[in-house]
Amino acid sequence: MKMIKWFGTMVAATALSMTAFASNSEASVFEKFDRISGSDRYETAIQVSRAGWGYHSTNNVVLVIGDNYPDALAGAPLAKKLNAPILLVRKDSVPANIMSEIGRLGAKNATILGGEIAISNKVVTQLQSSGLTVKRIAGSNRSETSALIAKQVGGTEAIVASGSGYADSLAIASHAAETGKPILLTSGSKLSAEVEATLKSYQKVTVVGGEGAVSKAVYDKIDQTASVQRISGQDRYATAAAVVAKLYPGTVNDSLVASGQQFADALTGSALGGKQKKPILLVRQSALPSPTKDVINNKNVSNLTVIGGEVAVSKEALNPNPKPAATPTPIVKPSVDIRAEIVTEARKYIGVPYRWGGTTPSGFDCSGYLMYVFNQKGITIPRTTALMAQSGKPVSYANVKPGDIVLLDLVRSTPTQASHAGIYVGNGNIIHAGTSTGVTITPLANTWGQWDKKIVTIRSYTD
Repeated sequence: MKMIKWFGTMVAATALSMTAFASNSEASVFEKFDRISGSDRYETAIQVSRAGWGYHSTNNVVLVIGDNYPDALAGAPLAKKLNAPILLVRKDSVPANIMSEIGRLGAKNATILGGEIAISNKVVTQLQSSGLTVKRIAGSNRSETSALIAKQVGGTEAIVASGSGYADSLAIASHAAETGKPILLTSGSKLSAEVEATLKSYQKVTVVGGEGAVSKAVYDKIDQTASVQRISGQDRYATAAAVVAKLYPGTVNDSLVASGQQFADALTGSALGGKQKKPILLVRQSALPSPTKDVINNKNVSNLTVIGGEVAVSKEALNPNPKPAATPTPIVKPSVDIRAEIVTEARKYIGVPYRWGGTTPSGFDCSGYLMYVFNQKGITIPRTTALMAQSGKPVSYANVKPGDIVLLDLVRSTPTQASHAGIYVGNGNIIHAGTSTGVTITPLANTWGQWDKKIVTIRSYTD
């Protein structure tokens, strides 16, 4: 029988509509923040570990791949249960400084999240040769992995977030860790069988992200068996702020801050946040989003700690009153051709290998590549081809321009559902991450594939 709802409906960014005020206390919290950082994401993870765990203070560490996020998104609640930091490894090795940190912690057990495609058995062998007992939690995909992690976490309440991106799950990861709620991942448009079965064990569920991230169909399916609420905002920054506004009642004395444009620092920071009962707020690399500023003021946050160096979060990212940009002189400084910039950015990664679920220059899948390129130009697009096909501005093939996204159905003889995507670069060509070629340029009217006949839709995100 369906349980009586205990939550309200969608918490949108409007929940943070109170106007932030400028004051001495505001200046203090934004100007006198702390920072935990290292020379790179691996060293930053170590510094986070040292900030939260003392010498010989835990028997456990949780290890995730350092250059991709899918298997790691559900890790914070497990880390909290194990009293473990989250540390980063490479596919085939554990960096020497990470091994040293494991020794400093006095850990005897290492839990690896993800299969051998992400972290190979060479890592297992290296850890075992150092005397550690190694456990691997891995499903056939990120959703199944999250379901397996949930079985280890237990509890009566759960979180559901999109596994196609990282921002929403990391926005709530500290809260999930602190309260013992597992994070279950969905593709956005449907629940996997493993996640659907796991959710039957939970009485209360929080969906994080709007309908573009977790669809209404998924929400309604969860609503049939559990009390459910949705927390979302207009973008990842507003969603993270809405999480704090909704789930941290009253004053928030301390908060962590991390980049919303990369996953690693927020991921390792979420384990610290869960341990220290601190939420994580997201900022841009060099700008403070209005929702983040508002919730800091509205919750009277008195202490901020940035996770990551200035390459990830610059000093300007916490400036509540940025100086107005100088008025450009049109005669001297022409307007930026964002389409040309997108194409130029896309060409930088020619030759990068294909990696399923990949969203970084160490390996891309087709949609992960597009999302990364557009993100570098400050444009947010959906993570999956299915959602890309429903977003943006539709464009006809006759009017396609460089910088538009061409979505293709390479599975069916009659194109109906997008399964691949690339960026149009002109002259009938797209640049894309191919499964066998990596990032490459391909003619749409090529003789072997006739991709111009497999177009489902073309979308513009620049007009």
